[in-house]
Amino acid sequence: MEITRYHIACGAKHSLIISDAGKAFGTGEGLYGEVGNEREQVCPTPVLVNDGIDNDGPDSAAQRNYYQVACGSSHSIGITDDGFCYTWGKDIYGCLGHGKNSDSYRSPTGSKRSNTTPMLVRYLLGLDYVATLRKDIRSQTRDPVAIKFVAAGDDFSAAVDEAGYVYVWGRNDFGNLGLGDNDVRYFPTIVQSLIDQEQTIVKVACGAKHMAAITFEGAMWSWGHGEFGKLGLGHTFNMYEPTLNTKLERVYITSMSCGASHTAAVDDSGNLYTWGKGAFGRLGHSDEVNQFEPKQVMSLTNPCPHSGNRVPFVMDVTCGAMHTLALTNAGRLYSFGGGMYGKLGLGDIDNRFEASAVLHLQHEIVTQVAAGMFHSMVLTKSGNVYGFGFGGTMNSRLGLGKVFEVGGLNETPATTTFKTPQKITSWPMVAKQIVRSAKEIGETSYVLTFTGTKEYEVDKDTLSALDVGTGNLSALDMAMLEASLSPRTVVGVATGRHHTLFVTYGGAIYSFGENQNGQLGLGNRDDQWIPKRITLGIGQHRMKKIACGARYSASITARGVAFAWGECEHGQLGTGRLLGYETQPIRLESAKTWRFQTISCGEEHSGAINADGSVLTWGLNDLGQLGTGSVGQTIPTPVQVVGKLREKTAVKLSLGVSHSCCVTDDGTIFTWGNGWYGKLGHGNDKSFLVHTKINTSYIRNCI
Repeated sequence: MEITRYHIACGAKHSLIISDAGKAFGTGEGLYGEVGNEREQVCPTPVLVNDGIDNDGPDSAAQRNYYQVACGSSHSIGITDDGFCYTWGKDIYGCLGHGKNSDSYRSPTGSKRSNTTPMLVRYLLGLDYVATLRKDIRSQTRDPVAIKFVAAGDDFSAAVDEAGYVYVWGRNDFGNLGLGDNDVRYFPTIVQSLIDQEQTIVKVACGAKHMAAITFEGAMWSWGHGEFGKLGLGHTFNMYEPTLNTKLERVYITSMSCGASHTAAVDDSGNLYTWGKGAFGRLGHSDEVNQFEPKQVMSLTNPCPHSGNRVPFVMDVTCGAMHTLALTNAGRLYSFGGGMYGKLGLGDIDNRFEASAVLHLQHEIVTQVAAGMFHSMVLTKSGNVYGFGFGGTMNSRLGLGKVFEVGGLNETPATTTFKTPQKITSWPMVAKQIVRSAKEIGETSYVLTFTGTKEYEVDKDTLSALDVGTGNLSALDMAMLEASLSPRTVVGVATGRHHTLFVTYGGAIYSFGENQNGQLGLGNRDDQWIPKRITLGIGQHRMKKIACGARYSASITARGVAFAWGECEHGQLGTGRLLGYETQPIRLESAKTWRFQTISCGEEHSGAINADGSVLTWGLNDLGQLGTGSVGQTIPTPVQVVGKLREKTAVKLSLGVSHSCCVTDDGTIFTWGNGWYGKLGHGNDKSFLVHTKINTSYIRNCI
């Protein structure tokens, strides 16, 4: 089966590649298991990274797709498209994130996990392993998070979740974790100072002993080892907490990379900046002078004859130990810095003090670059991977394998220097899991039995979407199936009048039940008898909270973006619409200035708590259930409730048929809306159009 590649990463002595099918491959001197193939040995050519099913069972990467990987000096990190994070390789200073005590490595079955294959970082899923119980228990203080970006340095790691929070763990000698000290962290720890400064991070980079981050607003922060000025802050001091780079405040940073002793960044105008140690010309400033602040690489501001005499527009950059690679939006590669072992790809081993075009790749459009200590890797639009520089043992770092001795007759292991890009041609076959039998159950689904004894229930719509008939199931790849999830992965559930939703660790939503008003969010109005994943309208968003009204549904992402679908005759979706229904999730554009923490649905009205603790409501208001001080007026977009609740910080919100209730952080309970049957808790059946505090003397053991 032909493999197309779409992501690469380089470590000190190994490399990782992801295929378009979401499979991960490793190559290199995997003496600590960093290649991930269950061996501690050299892998001369790419091998398939083990799925880790012996480590984590149904929570392994076996049925998931990798979409990003990162390489440290001797360890690896990979994340899947549903936000699961896996680590493998040398476990030193806690860089794998599974704890210091060996009990933290136990699999769900109680056996010890192997660090030579991917291990799920269960701590990020809000789970703690209890050795006496030999199982995971859910943390009372941590929620599961979906990881969207990872990076790795020398014996430390970093991750960014969908909310833009940064987690770090591992070695911390120079404050490179950004936690205000130099203590080792054995579990992922959130970088609180970035939250305190209200920074939403989209990307992080790790050098050998320092880190950098880009915010949603295009600002750049850095911390850790300050030697040679590689933090770009105008000095060489170590910084133990993230510090804003004020020298880049006037530009919008889109990409950056950290090397061992230097740093580089790209702005949205295609300009490249470098700073730190200047030896070997790695900064590209025509000299070897150290730079304590960002300085633009001027050699990339001149028209290039190899780019149609256009000025190169830099799109991405990567830093090795002593060299730098820059990629333009036209798919052209430039390199500069230390040329030892040919890692610049320019046909020699000379140093370059200015950016030079890698002419040997002019026949390809380069889409991604990665740099290790003494080698470089390149990915092209056609899916080819090229390596150049120091091959290491059996040329494994570049995935090129054995070479023929000049004049020899036999293939001989060798360590070779490659001065120009060499295409990797040896790839493992990826066998498909064969469907052995299919049994129809009911009118909507099948039970498929694969090689071995595993059975998966699959709905007919999925088979139809895959264009696979019952007579052709032997060609079906199990990785493509939308099978019903194991209940252990579910973190939230909600029910409406006649429908149900649940949300998984990775932020996927499944729905089933009545669908007359499109409340299942599947793009139709057909009832659904088994759980089916909602994919329409939400793109790559990963959901954190869900809620169901009588005939509609709502959800919010970890970043606080709200979606709603189903009946909207009373404005309960919050989209501004007052008639009909929506059969797929619609983003609440009217709430884009808010960042919801939780969302709740009543019968025909809705509410949410914003990040600042304020309460918003919308929808039907015939009995004052919105708490706006009026009655009768339907409100189709979110509005803040009136009264003294605006001075409080709400933490819980629940909505009934015609009344609402909220709890604040000081334990005060407020209710409002229709008071029939005494449901507002005020000792009578009166209705209240604004929130009213419940007398706590009525309650024993008040919150």
